[in-house]
Amino acid sequence: MTETGNLLLFRKWDLSKIEIKDLGLKNAISVNKTIMPLTFGRSALKRFNKAEVNIVERLANKLLHFGKRYAKNTGRMGGKKTRSINTVKAALDIIHLKTGKNPIEVLVRAIENSAPNEDTTRIKRCLIFKPKGNRRKSCRASYSCSSK
Repeated sequence: MTETGNLLLFRKWDLSKIEIKDLGLKNAISVNKTIMPLTFGRSALKRFNKAEVNIVERLANKLLHFGKRYAKNTGRMGGKKTRSINTVKAALDIIHLKTGKNPIEVLVRAIENSAPNEDTTRIKRCLIFKPKGNRRKSCRASYSCSSK
């Protein structure tokens, strides 16, 4: 088998130097080396296999979803994956022009920043929601947390 060498995404951006810093997302984000992010749905029927799909292709697949939850593959974007990939490619070009950085790395950092942390998880107690952790230890006086 031949070595893949240095494959650039859209023949522009290098994916080999991108590191995923968040340990919880290391298994969920994939930055496989590829020229065009198309897998033709190979991972659709396998459980937990979407983690092996390139993150740029997953973004393009999310653009295909238009409309209501029950009608995922219908609507004006249904079946137009090339169009959504070109939209993502144009967006990555704009990010590169504005920041001067690798746009795939900017995308990965944005996903890491939007992921929930342990401190932001909310627990329902009695009738109110409390943040998890030591920020607030007591319930409000109007709602009693003691079980009767």
